[in-house]
Amino acid sequence: LCLCPAILEGRISVNTVLERALGPYVIHGSLSVDQGVTLFIEPGTVVTFANDAYLDIYGSLVARGTRDQRIVFTSIRDDFAGGDTNEDQASSAPLPGDWGAIRFRNASNDANSVIEQAIIRYAGWDGAVYLEAASPTIVNSIFEQNLGYAISGDPHSFPSVSGNVLVNNGGNGLQIRDGDMRMSGTWSNVEIPYIVTGRITINEGATLTLKPGVMVKLGNGGSMDVLGAFRAIGTSDKKIVFTSLKDDTIAGDTNGDDASSA
Repeated sequence: LCLCPAILEGRISVNTVLERALGPYVIHGSLSVDQGVTLFIEPGTVVTFANDAYLDIYGSLVARGTRDQRIVFTSIRDDFAGGDTNEDQASSAPLPGDWGAIRFRNASNDANSVIEQAIIRYAGWDGAVYLEAASPTIVNSIFEQNLGYAISGDPHSFPSVSGNVLVNNGGNGLQIRDGDMRMSGTWSNVEIPYIVTGRITINEGATLTLKPGVMVKLGNGGSMDVLGAFRAIGTSDKKIVFTSLKDDTIAGDTNGDDASSA
């Protein structure tokens, strides 16, 4: 059965709404949302991605689902969402890494961008949601079967993250990639750990502040070099934790290896 999915590629240069009734939608290549433009996605809408496809946000993404009508971002091979959008009569099955990522670029509008009550699965190694000096709101969503980390940001990314479920991903946490922090910021999310996978340098004039209850897990070679200022002040009942990425006693299996490492 051909569901005649709507094909999306290229640029979105005017405010656009993806209506559930007109879906499912298939993204080919890279679909970019221009600076100053908002892409709205209705509750219950299914967005599938062809091989290595990306959604690049230079403006705003407003993807607000509901508990009963979640927005789904998934592989074109995932027939459980939107039906047989690649029209191969179920001869293929989805796998982690089938598509790229939802990428929030440096120019994106942090205040207006939100992913809420969504399901994101089968994305690639870069992270299902990839942040470049971007700080959107990501709440009450499910990340599953993604090849890399559920969320991956550089040192200038400070997303608001709460109420999410992270399972069976290559990394079940908020990855902080290596790089220099030149502007001050705060790590405030306490429900999922920050995963430092490389070398973060806090430059002179910049301050990194950790809120009480924050968990930080460092992988092999992970380090935090402080040339500026570093403030990690917990409380007696909300301690700040620094530990190994392999420590499953803190925030569970964040390296996604089912407790095969210690």
